[in-house]
Amino acid sequence: MNRILQIIIFLIVFLSVYFLLNYYTFFRILGLFEIKKTYLVYSIFISLSLSYIISSILVRTFHNFFTRSLYTLSSVYMGILIFAFSTLLIFEIINIFYKVDPNIAGIIILVFVSIISLYSLLNSLNTDIVAIDLEGFGKEMKIVQLSDVHVGTMKNSKYLTELVSKVNDLKPDIVLITGDLVDGSGPLHYESYQPLENLESKTFFIHGNHETYENLVGVENIIEKLNITLLKNEVVQYKDVQIAGIEFTERKEIVKESIENLNIISSKSSVLMTHVPLGYEEASKKGFNLMLSGHTHNGQIYPFNLLVRIAFKHIKGQYFVDEMMHYVSPGTSTWGPPMRLGSRNEITVFNTK
Repeated sequence: MNRILQIIIFLIVFLSVYFLLNYYTFFRILGLFEIKKTYLVYSIFISLSLSYIISSILVRTFHNFFTRSLYTLSSVYMGILIFAFSTLLIFEIINIFYKVDPNIAGIIILVFVSIISLYSLLNSLNTDIVAIDLEGFGKEMKIVQLSDVHVGTMKNSKYLTELVSKVNDLKPDIVLITGDLVDGSGPLHYESYQPLENLESKTFFIHGNHETYENLVGVENIIEKLNITLLKNEVVQYKDVQIAGIEFTERKEIVKESIENLNIISSKSSVLMTHVPLGYEEASKKGFNLMLSGHTHNGQIYPFNLLVRIAFKHIKGQYFVDEMMHYVSPGTSTWGPPMRLGSRNEITVFNTK
């Protein structure tokens, strides 16, 4: 299946699901307040349902203050919609056993959704610095992991400047970026990523799914200009540590094959970078001491925190596979709605011995 066909199928499925989600949520809340369905109401509904896809197209084509603002607002609306839909489902269950006055229920739902939406927006502005001690690595050093930074329309060069400053303050020996540095929500310009030139530590990078969706050649050109080392199914030596990275794929058999084909010396300290948290058993058998992944965002916002657990066994934090630590970052930033509920942004620091 070629890429264009995959994109078409994804858009059809996404738009269908998003339209139905909007329809139920929008008209169910209106029904609680007994608001009639007029042409104006239908116009608002259609505008909200199409806001995200239209703003995504506009911001890629005409990248200016207006389109960036429209994209940001439509992304926030997507998050609010998810909270409203989830709250309504809870209401529907309660309403089966205990009949609630519709007007009171509507007010409670709107107030509750407003509170958790505001909290989620504020929560996404904070970034935790999480320190992990790893003994048995065989080399004393400080490793910083960044993952899922998603530089695009909402996270720009200003954000990156602040992030780089935080990383430099940690004085790491190496910085490892485990994919999705690129968001894809805006044009791919070198200037957006230029602050990464100011990283004071040697930096390594692997592709994530968003780099794959974007123009890979364009991404690689930017990475090269930034003097960041891109790893594509290969191993390099730095400060007597073996640093490996595999290319993005969600196919378990390809992940397994890519890891098995890496040439490392099991007696020497080693780190493996994979975007998707797969292949940890093969990595452990290969002799890696540390494996770093991202991709999951720890679900980012409830209830996706629960859904991610269905897709992956390792979704956030530390896991040990025999002697190897597998660490899954919840992400340094956000994708889609600039919100976090039940998760946090993170810069991870590994102090190895």
